[in-house]
Amino acid sequence: MSGANGERNVDPDAVEHRLCERTERTKQRHVAVATRKLDEDCRGELEGLCDRLADQILTGPMVALDLAAQRDDPALARTVATLFAVESHGDPRDVTEEETREAAVSVEQ
Repeated sequence: MSGANGERNVDPDAVEHRLCERTERTKQRHVAVATRKLDEDCRGELEGLCDRLADQILTGPMVALDLAAQRDDPALARTVATLFAVESHGDPRDVTEEETREAAVSVEQ
């Protein structure tokens, strides 16, 4: 599907979903690596810290994507997608727990 200027339309909701999904995978990988090195008492605190950090990082892009959806502005959504290297159209797919584990192992290596 193309927009008025011939460029492919961007779905801000798909960009937002993929950005959140990738952030969650990254957080899970880092928490998995860190908690293997720490005792269990620190796990909850570390997870909370990672959640807060991810929320802070995503605030700006999420506001921009909400604005893009409200204004029907695919260029803004495409810019966010490009900056964060996420797909900007199509159906988002869920990441399996196995893929998250495999990614955590690759981070350790």
